[in-house]
Amino acid sequence: MPDAGWYADPQDAERLRFWDGQLWTEHTSPAHLPPPPSAPRISFNVYDSSVSPMQVLDAEQRERYMHHTLTRFPTWAVVVLHIVTLGIFTLIYQGLKLSKLPLVRDNDFKAGKGIGFMFIPFFNFYWLFRFVLGVTDRLNFQFRLRGYPPPISRELALASCIVHLIPYVNFVGFLVLEPIVAAQWQQATNKIVRHWPADVPSAPPPG
Repeated sequence: MPDAGWYADPQDAERLRFWDGQLWTEHTSPAHLPPPPSAPRISFNVYDSSVSPMQVLDAEQRERYMHHTLTRFPTWAVVVLHIVTLGIFTLIYQGLKLSKLPLVRDNDFKAGKGIGFMFIPFFNFYWLFRFVLGVTDRLNFQFRLRGYPPPISRELALASCIVHLIPYVNFVGFLVLEPIVAAQWQQATNKIVRHWPADVPSAPPPG
């Protein structure tokens, strides 16, 4: 005789029935449970500086989007490793943050897509802007959610993308603009972790 457990109901293929090891019981369950609903995403550009999260999001949404799994790392090390690895460290380490931050907008993406698309020839010229501005917007959003000004310059991040595509000039961007942007990313990350830990999304704000 089969062990006790849930098996296909011999009288109804669309449900399960519990077998107690000797007899069928009266306990039944649907054979195919619907998938759990995913957290709704926002279709409008909530990352726009003219949009106030306090006005367009309710308290439950703000609380949900405050959750993260970011970790601290020395800012100076981020700059050094960016130069030593010719930017590979920045791409991978900063790109992983895309999976450590909540997906808020309907076109937000995780680290796998964010990093992977950067290795597609020609397409990566466009994706560079999506990647850099994506990390910038999502980190800044953590501050704006809590009523604080965003610490990362989006204009500087955009400039670093443009300069990166210009031959010869991109070397200056690699040595100057990109390390500054990477440092701003990490400083913002460290501040989020220090003042708003992952397990306490609404901890006291920075002084």
